[in-house]
Amino acid sequence: MNNPTLNQFLAILEELCLTLTKAVRYAAGAVASMSWPALLASCIVLALAISVVPLALTLFIVFMLAKLLIAAFVMRPRRDPPPPREPLNGEGK
Repeated sequence: MNNPTLNQFLAILEELCLTLTKAVRYAAGAVASMSWPALLASCIVLALAISVVPLALTLFIVFMLAKLLIAAFVMRPRRDPPPPREPLNGEGK
């Protein structure tokens, strides 16, 4: 018994594999045709991207959570209305 949904999924998976294979072959050809200085520069850029991007995202999430926590504890008392003030010399009664 064939499931049409499974067949569609397998067709999409096969297309994905073919596309990835084509992309890897293209990238391998591009790397093979690079000069040594260009290859060194691309390796340095790739290493920086791999190390800096996750660090930046992690710091962004940490500081955003800290901001939300601080805002939750500090801003809540400020939202309550202030108590009514009484006149200093008993005036206004």
